[in-house]
Amino acid sequence: MKLLRHFAEPTRRLFLMRTALPVIGVTLLIAAAATGLLLWSTIQTDSVAAARQKSLVGLIMSKLESAVAHDQESVTVWDDAVNALRGGDAKWLDTNLGSWMHTYFGHDQVYILDANDAPVYAFTDGATADPGSYRAIHATTAPLVQTLRARLKRGDTEGVTEQVLTIGASEMAVIAGHPAVVSIKPVVSDSGHIAQVPGQEFLHVAVRYLDGSFLTALRQDYLLDGARFSWHDKLASGEASYPVVDRSGPIGFFVWRPYRPGAFVLFQLVPVLVTVFGLVLAGVITALIGFRKRTLKLIETEDRIYHLAHNDLLTALPNRGQFNERLADALARLPSTDEQLAILYLDLDRFKQVNDSFGHPAGDELLREFADRLRRLTTDADTVARLGGDEFIIIRRSVGGENDVKALASI
Repeated sequence: MKLLRHFAEPTRRLFLMRTALPVIGVTLLIAAAATGLLLWSTIQTDSVAAARQKSLVGLIMSKLESAVAHDQESVTVWDDAVNALRGGDAKWLDTNLGSWMHTYFGHDQVYILDANDAPVYAFTDGATADPGSYRAIHATTAPLVQTLRARLKRGDTEGVTEQVLTIGASEMAVIAGHPAVVSIKPVVSDSGHIAQVPGQEFLHVAVRYLDGSFLTALRQDYLLDGARFSWHDKLASGEASYPVVDRSGPIGFFVWRPYRPGAFVLFQLVPVLVTVFGLVLAGVITALIGFRKRTLKLIETEDRIYHLAHNDLLTALPNRGQFNERLADALARLPSTDEQLAILYLDLDRFKQVNDSFGHPAGDELLREFADRLRRLTTDADTVARLGGDEFIIIRRSVGGENDVKALASI
C-alpha cells in the first residue's frame, strides 16, 4: 500500500525516538541507580565492618598488658613458687616458670630477679638460657622494676581486685628487635603462710613478642586476615592499621586486611544481578518489539480503512469523496496564487457493450487499464478519480492554458 509505505519509515523513527529509546534509557537508568545504591551500601557496610575491626584491635591492645600479667599470676601467686625459688630448685623453676609459660601462654622471654634485682633464672628462644642474658633488656625493665619495688615496699594495693591478685608493672617496648609487651609481677604466697619482706620478693619478668605467635592468634582467633606488624604505617590497598604505642609514642603498627562483608556479598550477587538486569532489559526490548508490531499493525489497519474509505476498490483511484476534498482544497488555493485549474470529465463509450459481450471481469480489467493510462498521463500534482461506473474525472493543476487542456484530452 502506497500510504502505508509513506508512513512506515517515519513511524519507525518516531517509535524509536519517542518510545523505544526513552523506555530503554529509563530501564538502564534504574539499573544504574540500583547498582549505585548497591555499591554505596557495599562501601558503607565495609566501612562499618572495618571500623569495628579496628575497635576490636584497639580493645585487644588495651587488654594485652593485663592479659600477660594475668598469665603470670597463674604461677607467681603460689607457695610452691616461693619455696622453689628460695631452695634454688632449677628443674621446678624451668618446668613451671619458664617452659610452661612459653608453651602454654606464648611468652618469648622469662626472667626471675632476686631481692637485689639480679637475674637468677632465664628462659629465651624456647630454652633455658644464661641469666646474664637479662642485661639485654635491663635498660627497658629497670624503670619498671624500680617502680614496682617502691609500690611493694609501701604496701600499695591499688588495682588489686578479685581478678587481679597482685600489683605489677608493664609497658610496650622493643625487645631484641621485636615489638613486645614487658610485664613484671612479684612471686608471692597464695596462702599467706610464708613470711616475705615487702619489696624483697622475687620478681617474674615476662616478655611476649607482638610479631610472632601473637599475630597467629590474631589471625586465627579474631579472623584478622593477613595480620602483620610493620614499623611504618605504609599500607597496601585495602589494608588497615592500628598503632603500637610505648611511653614515647608509636613504635610500629599492626596491619591487616579488614573483612569486607559488603564486597563479599556484592561479589556473590554480581552474576545474579547481571542475569536479572539482562532478563529485565531483554523483557523490556521484547515488550517494545511486541508493542511496535501491534502499533504498526494498527497503523496498517487504519491505513487500510482510510484507503477503503477514500479510494475506489477496483482501480485504487481516489473515489468521489476524496475527489470532493481535493477539489475543495484546490479551489481554496486559487485566490492566493496565479495558478489555473482544469477539470476534465471522462467516460467510456460503449462500455456496457463490453460488459455484455465479454463479461464483467473483462469490463473490470478495462477500467483498471484505463485508470493506469490516466495516471501515466498526469502528474503527482494532478488528481485522477473514479466517480463510479465508467465515469472518471481529472483535476489538472498548473494549467498553461486552453491548448494545454486540449492536448491532454486529445491523447
